[in-house]
Amino acid sequence: MSASPVIKQLLRRLTWQQFAKLTLAHWKPMMSVLSVNPEEETFLTPQEVSDLLQVSVQTVRRWIKDEDLPAYKVGPRVWRIRRVDLDMWLGQQRSTDFSTD
Repeated sequence: MSASPVIKQLLRRLTWQQFAKLTLAHWKPMMSVLSVNPEEETFLTPQEVSDLLQVSVQTVRRWIKDEDLPAYKVGPRVWRIRRVDLDMWLGQQRSTDFSTD
């Protein structure tokens, strides 16, 4: 089960200060409707992606810069790639042309 639209809307409207003030008492009622899939929440660094795909870090950074590979900027010059996004992106990169011209 994923988070209800109402809870998603409320979480989007919170400022960082409001979010930081939330206590466990605030979260308990929401936990029953929030679903966190650990695979979706796994983030990789460009270095980890380059190691997995056996390409250079510069290649991974170029894919991010060219907006080919979905990534999140989490700080100045710091990027993270969700594992699920990488898997989907890799699936889209598969060649369907197996002809031997």
